[in-house]
Amino acid sequence: MASDRVTDSETFTALGNVGADHEPVTADEIADALGCTRRAAYKKLEELHDRGAIHTKKVCARVRVWWRPADSSTGRSAQKYRTLFESINEGFCIIEMSFDEGDPVDYRFLETNPAFEEHTGFTDAEGEWMRDLEPDHEQYWFDRYGDVALTGEPETFEAKAEALDRWYNVYAFPFGGHESQQVAVLFDDITERKQAEEARQKSKERFRALITASSDVVYRMSPDWSEMHELEGKEFLADTAEPTSNWLDKYIHPDEQPRVLEAIDEAIRTKSLFELEHRVEQEDGSAGWTFSRAIPMLDEDGEIEEWIGMASDITERKQHERALEESERRYRTLAEHFPNGAVGVYDHDLRYTLTQGATLGDTLPGRDQLEGRTMPEVFPSNTVDDLEPLFRAAVEDGETDSTTTEFGGRTWRVWATPLRDADGDIFAGLSFAQDITERVEREQRLEKTVEKLEQSNDRLESFASTLAHELRNPVMIGQMYCNELPEADSEAVGYVAEAFDRIEEMIDVILAVTRGHEAVGERVPVDLTDVARRAWDDVDAPDATVDGSIDRTVHADETYVEHLFRNLFDNAVEHGRPDVTITVGDLPTGFFVADDGPGIPVADRDDVFKLGFTTTVERGGTGIGLAFVKRLADVYEWDCRVTESESDGARFEFTNVDRGSSQR
Repeated sequence: MASDRVTDSETFTALGNVGADHEPVTADEIADALGCTRRAAYKKLEELHDRGAIHTKKVCARVRVWWRPADSSTGRSAQKYRTLFESINEGFCIIEMSFDEGDPVDYRFLETNPAFEEHTGFTDAEGEWMRDLEPDHEQYWFDRYGDVALTGEPETFEAKAEALDRWYNVYAFPFGGHESQQVAVLFDDITERKQAEEARQKSKERFRALITASSDVVYRMSPDWSEMHELEGKEFLADTAEPTSNWLDKYIHPDEQPRVLEAIDEAIRTKSLFELEHRVEQEDGSAGWTFSRAIPMLDEDGEIEEWIGMASDITERKQHERALEESERRYRTLAEHFPNGAVGVYDHDLRYTLTQGATLGDTLPGRDQLEGRTMPEVFPSNTVDDLEPLFRAAVEDGETDSTTTEFGGRTWRVWATPLRDADGDIFAGLSFAQDITERVEREQRLEKTVEKLEQSNDRLESFASTLAHELRNPVMIGQMYCNELPEADSEAVGYVAEAFDRIEEMIDVILAVTRGHEAVGERVPVDLTDVARRAWDDVDAPDATVDGSIDRTVHADETYVEHLFRNLFDNAVEHGRPDVTITVGDLPTGFFVADDGPGIPVADRDDVFKLGFTTTVERGGTGIGLAFVKRLADVYEWDCRVTESESDGARFEFTNVDRGSSQR
């Protein structure tokens, strides 16, 4: 034929040419007879069957036949059936049913094909009754075949013959007419498939039970790990409900894949437990850590059927381990560089487990003497008495503290602190021991120096008080007699009186410098502008000027505040030009005194307030004036500093003056 268009009449003609009525033919035979494709022939045969014109049945997993209905079969048809069924792999038999009052009770085998014995285990079954061959054969089979014989309707089903311990896929159809009570049975042994299905079902049931009972990730893998059958991620890893082959890239960190594959290959080769810690890609996309274990499920022949695995989320533990590693690294670094001492780790029995330090084996016992031994086993009783309470408080009470002890003729400062694990529990103590012998000796020398200085200050204060007392009497006498001198020498008298007044002021300054608070009298409100003006009136500098004002009132001794301004003004005049300009003014919390003179070099600014420091010795400088200024500021708790003025001169600033502004 030129095309695949096949008519009904052509197909019926081909059926008649290929086989007689009731003789089965295949689609390939009809296609050859019509000169069309097998597909076209198959399609037309199915259409005729759907319209009831011909009959069809599937005789095995891959073979279907069709035939035209007829009242009886010819010898040629029977021969073709015999040839066909003796060549197929499926079991085939024709049975004759036996009924008792309408109920099927047994059947006898009339014909069997060569595959029958392989699928049932029965030999020479033709002519034998089933009850004789297997008395325990289930009634179910008799009922199913009896229905086919009585109704004339074919049946297809799967069932297990318990007595034969086999599963069958069965196609049973009536044979030889209704009165014959014969049934043709085409069947296939599907025991292996059913066992595999049952094994898979049991595996799934075990898997589901494992998922339900476990808080870990649970997964199933194919025998060669090429496919992941299922994974329950427990919000740690993404779930996999369907088999997938891209599980490696989906779950395993790229850097870990070679190591994971190597461990898998070894587990497959040895049919043993797969077990590995490795990084994974978490469900949220971040990198995590898992401890994965998988067990091979073996069949009766010892071959791997499947892998059942569990994976724990150990990300937090790994993070803690890395933190501990970093802590240990820092500990090692600290121990190796700990100055003039040693570091140790000890357990709850005060047994050293780890020690490090420059002094070990020198001024302290060596590592071989410390590690593995308790503190009382190493150190003398007086040292143990000092350190044991400290060490125990760290590991038992979580306290951090330090103490001082003597060992080996040296003085040691020892600290102890608890070491905690990821759960916050104390698992050890950490101790630091530092040799402070030289520092203690320096402190002792310093204490002696301070003591001597205090004694010197006491003597100076006593001397100043005595000197002031001894000078005041002649000064008072001089001032008194100056008032009785003739007025003819009034200018000379004025110079003498002024000199006595200046001596009296010097006495007050010396007392303020040496005695501090004790020298300052009662505090009264003092207007700083007024007292600065009076101080300037006493300065002998006709070409110099003072500008500005200070809008601030403080509680202080007016005489001493006037001395403060006068010393600042004298300092500006003494070190500046004759026509120096001095400026006073306000600061947010105080005031300043500045000039346009040469200023004070930066190198001297820390020294100008020291008693006796002066750069004008040749002009009679005493180094007392600015020392008095600083001392008085300290008495009143003012902050005082020297800096540079806007005109490059000296600028003295007094801040936090408000602290001393209230009357005490």
